[in-house]
Amino acid sequence: MNKFLLMIILTGFGSLGAWVRGPFIPLATYYFYAVLRPQFLWRWELIMYKEFGWSFYVAASAIASYIPWALGIVGSQNDPERRTLVPFGWTHRFVALFAVWICFSYGFANNQDVAYPYFEEYLKLFVMYLLATQVVRSLWQIKILYLLITCSLGYISIDVNQLYYESQYLLIYHQGYSGLDNNGAGLMLAMGIPLCYFAWEFTPKWYRWGFLLFIPLLIHAVVSSYSRGAMLSMALVAPLYLFYSRKKLFLCVLYLGVAIMMPFLAGKEIQERFFSVEKVETDASFSSRLDSWGAAMRIANEFPVFGAGVRNSNLLSQQYGADLYGRTIHSTYLQIAADNGWLGLLVYLLCIFTAVGAMWRARARLWRRKDPEAVQSVAMLGGIECSLWTFIVGGAALSLETFELPWLLMFLGAQMWMVSNAQILPPPGVAWRPAPANQVNVAADFRHAADVSAQASATTTPIPTRASFGGHSGPSDS
Repeated sequence: MNKFLLMIILTGFGSLGAWVRGPFIPLATYYFYAVLRPQFLWRWELIMYKEFGWSFYVAASAIASYIPWALGIVGSQNDPERRTLVPFGWTHRFVALFAVWICFSYGFANNQDVAYPYFEEYLKLFVMYLLATQVVRSLWQIKILYLLITCSLGYISIDVNQLYYESQYLLIYHQGYSGLDNNGAGLMLAMGIPLCYFAWEFTPKWYRWGFLLFIPLLIHAVVSSYSRGAMLSMALVAPLYLFYSRKKLFLCVLYLGVAIMMPFLAGKEIQERFFSVEKVETDASFSSRLDSWGAAMRIANEFPVFGAGVRNSNLLSQQYGADLYGRTIHSTYLQIAADNGWLGLLVYLLCIFTAVGAMWRARARLWRRKDPEAVQSVAMLGGIECSLWTFIVGGAALSLETFELPWLLMFLGAQMWMVSNAQILPPPGVAWRPAPANQVNVAADFRHAADVSAQASATTTPIPTRASFGGHSGPSDS
């Protein structure tokens, strides 16, 4: 299909769907664009429209339709998601606090002109994140976002590999990917590997095998990016899949197959670049990175509260010990420390690790259960967490603080736990009273809210329920 026509259809579907069904449709379309980045992937087909704000229109539709949807003006009055009250968790609170911190950091920046493009990216990221906390209220929505991310990364790997086999051109290595350099693009693709494996694990039908076929394509795209950080994070996190997978024997066979394929996927030049990390003294790239890390710590010590300003550390890095003017810090954590202060880094780390903690709590409720909803949820949690850990490891050597994918993964992991603590209200027009503490009527885990509504309608005095993972009323994280 003509890519321009496809973009018109997708953008129109996302924008108009907001006023028929609600803000989830444009929100999902926005995140699909945020990961796939079609304006770069299909840039030759869209060259006449490269400045057209495809994602802006779906984001604006999602924002504009939220209040009418919440008030019942848009969408069905009996929309189950509208009656699901999801608490605002600790991860979401820390993300909101980090958003405030970024605003102060921008306000106190040494050079606001340099800071503004990155500050604008932050604003877009935070607005859509906070909107998503109010819109995504059920398991099926989390699953849709998970699959959109996975399929987007798989499609990118197909396109990159097709270009390589047709022309021997390494797109990621030479051009990066839509504003990301080869390191950032390589890490993005590495994050798709656990998503694909666990999508295969929780998908019941025959097309599940398509997710496994993405894995060798993603691995080849990662190693051909020549990014040691991406390759190292991919390798270090791979054993974690075994810990979270329910199909350990099959995964071991998959590991063996990948190990056999690796010499063919990674040629001599790639192997030499990867193992040059052992020759620290002679590796100029590694040496300059150490210098920039030292400069970042000295800048953070000089500006410990709000930092030098959003991406202002690059202006100061040479003065504090980096080898070149404008040298990027090459570490997400130290970049944030230099730009936003040590306290800003603390808030950022709390965003990450409260999301991981929320996933552990959700998994603890589900792990021993064998019903389809629990199995599917555990597999999704495994994919989200392993992908996030890939970023956590790779982010130590790459500056990717405004990279949207890890923020989306943090959201999905935290929201899985929040949905488990949601209260389901009865349909409009049906009276309800607070339930006594020993009389809470608990819905099955992640069962569609319509089932709860039917149960509530059949009761003379229906009561709100808590959609708990474990068949009991779990603690609310509100």
